[in-house]
Amino acid sequence: MANPQPDTVWSAARILALAPDERSIPDARGVLRKGALGTVEREADGRGWCAVCKGRVGEYRVWVLPGEDDDEDFVCQCTCPSRKSPCKHALALLLYLLDHPELRAQREGAGHTSADFEMLLRAAFRDPKDDTPRLVLADYLEEAGQADRARLIRVQCELARLPSRSRRPALRAEEKALLAALRPAFHPLPEQVREVEVVRGFLRLGVSAYWWGGGVAPVPPRVADLFRDGWVEAVRVQTYGGLPTDLLAVLRLAGELDFTPSDLDESGLLALASAAHGEGSRVARVKVDRGRRPMYESFVAARVGTAAPAAVPRPASRADAHYHALDAEQLGVLVRSGRLDGLHTLHVDGPIGDAGAELLAGAGGLSGLHHLSLSDSRIGPAGAAALAGAAGLGGLRGLSLVGRAMDDEAFAALCRAGGFPELTELEVAGGQIGDAAAAALGRARHLTRLAETRWSSTQLTPDGAAAIVGSANLPALAACRFEGNAFEPECWLPLALNAADRDRLQLRFPEAEVVRTASAEGVALRVTAHDRLAGRRLGEMLDGVARCGAAGRVAGLTLTGFRMDRSAVRSLAAFSRDGLEKLELPNNALGNDGAAALADAFRGHRPVSLNLADNNIRRTGAEALAGSAVLSRVEVLDLSRNNVGLPGLLAVVGSPHAAALRRLLVQATGLTNPQRKELRKRSRAAVEV
Repeated sequence: MANPQPDTVWSAARILALAPDERSIPDARGVLRKGALGTVEREADGRGWCAVCKGRVGEYRVWVLPGEDDDEDFVCQCTCPSRKSPCKHALALLLYLLDHPELRAQREGAGHTSADFEMLLRAAFRDPKDDTPRLVLADYLEEAGQADRARLIRVQCELARLPSRSRRPALRAEEKALLAALRPAFHPLPEQVREVEVVRGFLRLGVSAYWWGGGVAPVPPRVADLFRDGWVEAVRVQTYGGLPTDLLAVLRLAGELDFTPSDLDESGLLALASAAHGEGSRVARVKVDRGRRPMYESFVAARVGTAAPAAVPRPASRADAHYHALDAEQLGVLVRSGRLDGLHTLHVDGPIGDAGAELLAGAGGLSGLHHLSLSDSRIGPAGAAALAGAAGLGGLRGLSLVGRAMDDEAFAALCRAGGFPELTELEVAGGQIGDAAAAALGRARHLTRLAETRWSSTQLTPDGAAAIVGSANLPALAACRFEGNAFEPECWLPLALNAADRDRLQLRFPEAEVVRTASAEGVALRVTAHDRLAGRRLGEMLDGVARCGAAGRVAGLTLTGFRMDRSAVRSLAAFSRDGLEKLELPNNALGNDGAAALADAFRGHRPVSLNLADNNIRRTGAEALAGSAVLSRVEVLDLSRNNVGLPGLLAVVGSPHAAALRRLLVQATGLTNPQRKELRKRSRAAVEV
């Protein structure tokens, strides 16, 4: 029988509301349309679903888990590099499950065992050398209709007691027949299972877990059933780094875990201690590498609470730590074991919630912490206020909130609490955070040292960005990065020009970087495009600033990295005003056509400095410039890295419009030494090669 989950959990509106931006749902449907989503399987613990998804550069493992009740969101994770939460692969899996209710069905009684079976099985695991608990379990299994399995336990126990030679052949023959009959229950096993042995009625496995669980290959439900049904007594695991929660959910149902061949990091040891000694675990023995044993035992002591954990010293050269897939309980183990004491940098990834935030706030050894990163922490207003009010975190200089670390309400509580007076860097990446949080940041009066903030792939709009850059409460703010947010070019320059007064402000957008500098002469703007931005986008950017009241303050403009065609040049000329003293257009692929368009469109403009370096301008382009009044006030002209040639340069220096020219830069223009001498001889301006 199967019970589908209620429609209140699986509704299109609920899934669509999870999308972090307007592109995510179309991208997710594209994943499904291309057939990039692999076979969908239920997770090993039976609570969620997982699949392998083909990406641009490889395969990613994605899994989703419904909330505990109708008001709690889905938990989504993926191994892809996207900072969106949830990413398009997770949304694709949710949409697929929405359309396939049969995959969401929950088997009645699956994974459930009686209390008697659990008691007998744990007794057998607790003392592997004692046959009595195993034989009692065999009696129970026989009564439960598993006669072959019960008989296998009895036969192998008798063989292990070294029976007389007269009995051994008969027992071996019976053992062989029983193993053949039971083989379909545990064969074939995945390729990650390198060793299989049946000892005294139970499986002993050797597993290579490098790509199992947290990698691209999910734990098959059939393997999970073997663990749940008590077939697996011992597992020897070879892996490195951390341990994914779905793999541990299976391993904790064995009696013995041997990680001596593994190189586990702190997160892996912590997860192992929590799983092996947590509720529902059958693990009676854990083996780890001798060098890791003190740390593991410290975690166990802090987890169980039976004795004060022995402190494991951290090398002074390693004052940073990164813990992943943490919950509040595991974070408490870290705090109680003293592993966080003395850190300068701490990265915490996982749903620690308000309880975990309060644990961090109360930790006594974090007074030297300089940077705190929280990823997918699901901290609410109470937890955020606790963090901001923590005296031990008063020296924090950097704070990163990634994924669903906080929502707008929690971030506003963080800002209102008045903490982190030394903060200089703030990063907000992914999640549902947006304009309300940005407005709260703009109202914060205590963050007077904040110099840089990064908002990547959030719900932020130009209005929210304006609340940040326009705030006079953030006098030290010098750099704002808005990559991954849908900011169109028409908002770039208004954001820079309408920002609060600062000597220098750097703004980074998905397609370009804008730097505004202020001086007594006025405001100078430098726009550097990424990936050779089209001239049409330049036109949109300039049209936006034309509607900005502060545009008249621009005294200098630098544009680089665009594909500047005739239309873009006309847009630039329409934007330029008499006050534009300095015009720099290096590396914009102008060519001769663009140079001629510039000469024509800018006849009525009088810049004092003109930079046209690295634009593939040749002789005809230089001659067009020479015939234009655009040169009438130019004192400095840069034609470096253009193959203009001597005739083109002579046309420029001999132009009747170039009377004001004082300095000409012609580096790498293909001139020979005699030609350079000729140019210097015939030029009134200083020629710099």
